[in-house]
Amino acid sequence: MKYRMGRLFGLLMAALPCSAGAAGNNWLTPLDGNLPLSQFSIPGTHDSGALVEPVSGTAKCQNLSIADQLNAGVRFLDIRCRHINDAFAIHHGAVYQNMNFTDVLNATIGFLNANPGETVIMSVKEEHTPSGNTRSFEATFDSYVATNPTKWVLGSAIPTLTQSRGKIVLFRRFGASSTPKGIDASNWPDNTTFSTGGTLRVQDRYNVSDNNAKWNSILQVLNEARYGGPNTLYVNFASGVGSIFGIPNIPMVSNNINPRITTFFNANPSGRFGAILMDFADAAKCTLIYNTNAPSGRPVYRPAYFMIVNRNSGKALDLISGNTGNGAQINQWTYDYNGPNQRWVLAPTENSDHIRISSWVSGKCACIEMDSTAAGAKVHSFDYTGNNTGQQFDLIDAGNGYYKIRNVKSGLILEVANAGTANNDRVQQASDTGSVHQQWRLQPWGDYYARTSTGKYICIENAGSTNGIPIIQYSWESNSWFKWRFESVTNGHLRASSLNALDRVICVVNGTSTNGEDCHLYDYNPANAGDQKLRILPKTNGLFKFYFVHDGMTWDIPGGSGANNVRLEQYPENGNTWQEFLLERVP
Repeated sequence: MKYRMGRLFGLLMAALPCSAGAAGNNWLTPLDGNLPLSQFSIPGTHDSGALVEPVSGTAKCQNLSIADQLNAGVRFLDIRCRHINDAFAIHHGAVYQNMNFTDVLNATIGFLNANPGETVIMSVKEEHTPSGNTRSFEATFDSYVATNPTKWVLGSAIPTLTQSRGKIVLFRRFGASSTPKGIDASNWPDNTTFSTGGTLRVQDRYNVSDNNAKWNSILQVLNEARYGGPNTLYVNFASGVGSIFGIPNIPMVSNNINPRITTFFNANPSGRFGAILMDFADAAKCTLIYNTNAPSGRPVYRPAYFMIVNRNSGKALDLISGNTGNGAQINQWTYDYNGPNQRWVLAPTENSDHIRISSWVSGKCACIEMDSTAAGAKVHSFDYTGNNTGQQFDLIDAGNGYYKIRNVKSGLILEVANAGTANNDRVQQASDTGSVHQQWRLQPWGDYYARTSTGKYICIENAGSTNGIPIIQYSWESNSWFKWRFESVTNGHLRASSLNALDRVICVVNGTSTNGEDCHLYDYNPANAGDQKLRILPKTNGLFKFYFVHDGMTWDIPGGSGANNVRLEQYPENGNTWQEFLLERVP
């Protein structure tokens, strides 16, 4: 193991996220306004106005006022309105909350006026029995909007942060005759997890008889959001109600679930997790959630996406026509690196023992139709249902950088029917015949940071770009010498090109097959024996291994050292965590 100390310049000037340490009232302000709201982790509250109750545990869901929730970091409010005398009174069921919709709007608009870089998503739902009205719920809502029309975003699409700054984004849970009128969430199946096309993915299992089952539902959607496509808004209710001797009890759920939320976000400080709507939210939990949008000392985690390319046809696995509905066809189509329908994430399953293949476009996963175990059953997309082996796959090494994709339930592998080479030819499962139309290569889409097991990142020493400069690990910076592009070369193999010098790649010094030999940057030579070529292996824990083609050794951080300037080496596979790397996509 060799070290190179004393980097020459500038690396300590890492561009730490400008919002690190942002306060609850302004955490959105420094974030990238070009991103849709669906790409953020958003603290929210369930029944945001429910602060009073006649019997302890039966109706109160929050300790903080609306204004205090917003200042604590909440950006998704769940407002339940009783329509009475052509106005809205805030209710939780039959219980009036000593608050009206005007009070909610005054607090929210006042907050936004004081913090114009922020936004608030507001779910509006009719609650309890209407009384004394001369107009529809929709008409009364419209009358409130009319008093401050410039403070609302009423489009049906998920807006960007820039489009939303200083405004309320309507999340509409009531029917409307005049549309668009906000993000349409009016079709809301009861007490379940569901999707509406590729726009919304919602978990709202509120009748809770088993807190472990409730937590598993929350965890499933947290993980779907972590690996899901960028345009789906994940709305995850951490709230629920249990029962004691037949009497509803809210704290028996929140007292169990809220500590698990804290534990989860302490362990997962970076990434997109969607909107998490809590009972009894506080600043501490909100901070943990919104800090995942700008973690200290590392980039925001964005998962690796792949194009999955058939060896025989050269065409890619494609969500045909970008259909976001359940049952949409997944067939092959002409390879298109810029085509979102061909981007797939290989995400770990619940027990990190298999992978699920999920679409960038819809967030739904590839699976075998009707969970069939029959040869010839086709592949389509469907909402992930959790712990369903018909929606889970294993990658089997087929040699030369190619893989067979085997369904866990059936034990059959994916192929293009009849070894077809035409667009839209069917992808189905079949017995393994060893044929090339049953083999696939993985092409990473986009550029990446490579994070080591100790939290450092693979980069070029001294920000170099010349031949022979060592490859090391170092504390993260958002600079080009930390960024890598994995490009297809021969067979199913890849090269790791530096964004600081795209014609140069990671390779082994002198192309040797010596254990512990260093890696460095060098001009790519297509005729090289394989010390510049890699096989990428996605692991079922969400990490990746990289094998040099010429000798089969893997990338290795010697001894798992956590120090800066430790050089990347090659070493025989030994099962240690320092031979596994997390790919974090560059935005």
